[in-house]
Amino acid sequence: MPTVALALSILLAALGTLGIVSPQRLADLARRFLTPGGLYLAAVIRILFGLVLVFTAPNARAPTFVRVIGIISLIAGVMTPPLRVDQHRKILDWWVDRGPLFLRVWSALCLILGLIASPGVAFKPVSCCCLAFFMARSMQKCIPSLKIIM
Repeated sequence: MPTVALALSILLAALGTLGIVSPQRLADLARRFLTPGGLYLAAVIRILFGLVLVFTAPNARAPTFVRVIGIISLIAGVMTPPLRVDQHRKILDWWVDRGPLFLRVWSALCLILGLIASPGVAFKPVSCCCLAFFMARSMQKCIPSLKIIM
């Protein structure tokens, strides 16, 4: 179970990093899930992540926090399939219409959650924020075409 938790945490942190570096690419990736099959896949990932968090919470540094995030993820996973694709499209459009700064803030939270939820990783929230900033800046230097406003 810890290996699955680590893999899902890395996935969450990677998605957060992508959103910080290029919010439009994250939105494009999310649009690929706007099919009936994509929504079921998203639901399975959310449910799996929620179950892993709930079952690994007792070993976490902040077990109550990890358990609550796991339960929220489970609820989100169960609520995903009943909504139609057009409803998900409206939600995604609303999210993207808030602008790149809004997407970057949510992505930073996603990155921090991925790092905090990682089993055996003792990151503190302030360290996660610094790491998120460093990762975004480093990726901008590696890929000069990326435009990051910070």
